[in-house]
Amino acid sequence: MTSIDTSPHNRYPCKPGGPNDYVYVFTSPANPEHWQRLLKVIGHEDLTEDPRFATREARGRHEAEIDRIISDWTRQHDKHEAMRLIGGAGVPAGAKLAFNLIYNTTPPIPQQVEDLASNAKAAGIEIALSGSNFNFMIQNYNDAASTANENKWAMEDFGGETNSTYPTQFGVYNTGGSGQIGAYSNPTADSLINSSVTGSNPNAVTSEASFFTTNLPVLWQPELDYTWAWKSNISSTEPAGIENLTQYDNTPQFWYLNK
Repeated sequence: MTSIDTSPHNRYPCKPGGPNDYVYVFTSPANPEHWQRLLKVIGHEDLTEDPRFATREARGRHEAEIDRIISDWTRQHDKHEAMRLIGGAGVPAGAKLAFNLIYNTTPPIPQQVEDLASNAKAAGIEIALSGSNFNFMIQNYNDAASTANENKWAMEDFGGETNSTYPTQFGVYNTGGSGQIGAYSNPTADSLINSSVTGSNPNAVTSEASFFTTNLPVLWQPELDYTWAWKSNISSTEPAGIENLTQYDNTPQFWYLNK
């Protein structure tokens, strides 16, 4: 919906014609050059002196016709190309940002991605959420370049790596690590990880952590911090009752009080 003072100011359909294939175009009433530049981009400089579109008031009265002319052009381009061409000419334009996010339904991931989608929506970004499980995601969505995955998702949150009581990335970021699902390989990372695991340098772990602070190959979402206060008169019937705490898993059914 536009107004008599701002036409054209609308969203226009782009190819391939999906529900999110639109480009937003805004011509400011304070800058009459926007209209002239837009006409040049869409190949209609012949309308520059057309009395139907000569003033902003006239353009407001012929809003539907203007929208049809612009739409005929935008339908020939995808939204990103349309945004680049129109914006490159100095006319405010933007493509609707929308994508899918497939996530592991193990708590607290659903709450995290729902919060992410809510915040993104407030910024005009549409994120379509789809719940799944770790094994299915690894088996079916790990190859983003596969034609079978085309347009299916743009992000995934399959959970993450569990914590080790020893602070090293061994098994995840070393070349061929058993916990790695990609093909990350960095000689510097390998050397630092090996030093942390088998070396004698007391500063090795710190050096490794400093390296990965600025060289992470993935985007990590922040996790909640946990602080456990343990009384000396509490024990566990199973070692897992204590070990599970390092993996954010609270299992008090194994605990008991010492006399």
